[in-house]
Amino acid sequence: MSPHFILYCLITLMVVFWSGNYIAAKIAMREIPSVLVMCLRTLFAAIFIVPIYWRHMKKNPPVREWREVGLLVTLGVFGITLNQFFWTVGVARTTVVHSSMIIGTTPLWVLVIAGMMRLERITWPKLGGMVIALTGGGLLQLFRPRAAGNGPTVLGDFYVLLCAITLAGMTALGKRHKPRSGGIAVNALAYIGGSVALIPFFWWSARNFDFS
Repeated sequence: MSPHFILYCLITLMVVFWSGNYIAAKIAMREIPSVLVMCLRTLFAAIFIVPIYWRHMKKNPPVREWREVGLLVTLGVFGITLNQFFWTVGVARTTVVHSSMIIGTTPLWVLVIAGMMRLERITWPKLGGMVIALTGGGLLQLFRPRAAGNGPTVLGDFYVLLCAITLAGMTALGKRHKPRSGGIAVNALAYIGGSVALIPFFWWSARNFDFS
């Protein structure tokens, strides 16, 4: 079987699973505060990824260099944990349509950041794509429902935009400084470290929540 075929199948599965994220989050946040959802999500992700990372370490011993550790912390905590924080609190304050469309502008921000880091050459066709993406974001706000209720909000859209920008920053930074430890190590460190860093938020959001 062709490696390219396997790659595109995996990408398709990733998109399908990620699409379900929005619906699952909106359902969960009907009963659970958004910050608590984010804390529980990070905790369970850490629990599930530990055995995968343990098996990975047996075959690929970790790189014991301060530069590598610093890169993993930066990519993991800021690119994944912070990214998930913005996404969760953003989705709680906007609609599935708005959040998914704003996240769809992530390639735009990857191009902008990569251009600033001189990793990518910005051409006129790429600039045209950027304008189209920004126009779509502007139209979302222009035709935003004004009625009160569970509709989209500027703050929610802004949080989701920050999510897209942090994800783009992680992508560009990871392209320039490729971690030798691999993607599994980045994700493992992010969710394990994120679980520890989020303990105060977990305590604050769970102290008055009825788990029964």
